[in-house]
Amino acid sequence: MRHTRRDCSPSWSTKALVGAIARSGIAATLFIASGCVPRTRVVEQHGTMKEVLRDGRTEPRFDLEEIEAGSGVVAVGAMADLQGEVTILDGVAVISRVRAGALESSGAGPGDRATLLILARVEEWVGVVLDGEGPLEGAALEDAIERSAGEAGSNLANPFPFVIEGVMREADWHVINGACPMATPAGAMGDRSPWREHGGAGSAGRLVGFFARDSEGVMTHHGSRVHMHVLFRRADGVVTGHVDQVAVEAGATLRLPAAWR
Repeated sequence: MRHTRRDCSPSWSTKALVGAIARSGIAATLFIASGCVPRTRVVEQHGTMKEVLRDGRTEPRFDLEEIEAGSGVVAVGAMADLQGEVTILDGVAVISRVRAGALESSGAGPGDRATLLILARVEEWVGVVLDGEGPLEGAALEDAIERSAGEAGSNLANPFPFVIEGVMREADWHVINGACPMATPAGAMGDRSPWREHGGAGSAGRLVGFFARDSEGVMTHHGSRVHMHVLFRRADGVVTGHVDQVAVEAGATLRLPAAWR
């Protein structure tokens, strides 16, 4: 793994992401800062996986318009009543929902609230090239994130955010649609079935997520140390969803918060 320069934001810039959203006619919510403002290194969580997805407590918990201004805002979560997924990167919110059997995406607007939101503010990132002989997936990808964060000086006992930029060998992801696809039997979902997609070989995108040890049922699904969303930039705009399985090709860049304690 090769370390690259430190900077204050991921290389897929705010300007580029907002531009992609704007070209599709989607209104984006942008939280602007005048530079890299030092902030407390802490992960905030509103709602837990267990209470939201298993216990069905899907009430609004966080107003997305109340996020503090700052280019370092990064977050993943689910919308109130499980009506879609939200991903925030560099202060830009992207929400994807299933409407009339189609996938629709937008920025955050009045009344948009999350029932589950994991959020952090990153003042400085460090880049690590994920090299090797083949794609990284599953436990191997989690191991690479954990090992790289440790080498970057992070306290691995605490949750931390990360971003991966690169080409995916494959990516299975979904957008929640009123019911948890893992907790609700498929036959009982009806029109609440999630939107599912499989990204084929050569799909370039961003993975935005949080790494957390021993947080199954709280911040991560059982059997996993990460909670990841994907951002794909398409001709008609930017879409996002919750990652079920992904394989990242060698050469991707892993971005970690510098010396996260």
